[in-house]
Amino acid sequence: MPIERERRATLRFAAGLALAALIGWGRGGPFAYVLPLLALLLLAPGTPPPAPRQALALLVITGLSCIWGLLLTPLLTYAPPAGVTVILAGVALSSFLAGMRPGLAVPLKLFIVGNTLIAVVAFHSQALAQFVAVQMGVDIVLAVAIAWVVAVLLPDRRDEPAPVPLPVPEPLAAPAAGWVGLRSALVMVLPVVLALQNPGLFLMTLMNGAQLAQQPDAQRLHQNALAIVTSTAAGGAMALGFWWVLGLWPALPLLVGGIALAALVAGPWLHGPAASETSRQWWPPALSTMIVVLGSTVADSDMGTDIQVLTIRRIAVMLALALLAAVLVQGLDTWRTRRIARRQKTGAMG
Repeated sequence: MPIERERRATLRFAAGLALAALIGWGRGGPFAYVLPLLALLLLAPGTPPPAPRQALALLVITGLSCIWGLLLTPLLTYAPPAGVTVILAGVALSSFLAGMRPGLAVPLKLFIVGNTLIAVVAFHSQALAQFVAVQMGVDIVLAVAIAWVVAVLLPDRRDEPAPVPLPVPEPLAAPAAGWVGLRSALVMVLPVVLALQNPGLFLMTLMNGAQLAQQPDAQRLHQNALAIVTSTAAGGAMALGFWWVLGLWPALPLLVGGIALAALVAGPWLHGPAASETSRQWWPPALSTMIVVLGSTVADSDMGTDIQVLTIRRIAVMLALALLAAVLVQGLDTWRTRRIARRQKTGAMG
């Protein structure tokens, strides 16, 4: 019996994340979760795998962002406020361009990763930052290869009806895109400063905050803010549950199986009949949080500290910063709306 298109898309998603987890954690390292994150970024939308030209563009943008992050090391070392300002300017520029060109959302998210993660890691260790930058370049190639492998192994049938295309966000005008960029930079101030103290702990806080701040639709802002907070909490809870299971049998196959199981649960909400705009916004941050918390916990498992306490503390901090980002974005957009209304009322009276 042929597999339905939606089930096949879910299987591609789960198989891709499982393969990325197997390769990432199989080779080890403190940032083994970067490859599963990149695979999630490419597989979650359910679009065809990147063409060679698109893959080359992703690699070039990632490389440039990593080089830019490494070049910020002296500025962060000798003039930290100026260095943080430059990092936030890169975040604002990326969000501005994403608003103007929604089709560039994925490459610009990768630029934010290089602009924040590499700069923060380089502030602590230039050698480690260079290692992570090279690993990110390799992981981009591997993530694209994984997307192609699962697409070839589980292709869509030609006689099946074409899937319903995802709604494409409308490009923003320059003033609105500029506001999204400014809002994104303001939301990222605290995560960037805290990430300078502990890059591993606040990596996903950086990404979640940027994702929330880039939401352009003011009418759905409260819903998006609630989604980012609840998805962060759910992702942390899933990571904690999987870690307790790993405590019973600490083995790589169980870790990969847990990632695949989470992807199978999320798949129908991303690619199946249950998929909606809300579910497509909720599940990727939840899975991202789960992957990063699991990855950080596995990397810290060799330490002599209480891993469960450390994991719960990490989840609590990420949830608190996600909540703070949601409140800040809501407040900023409310202030802007009232300011525009006051200006229009003043102009009408004049």
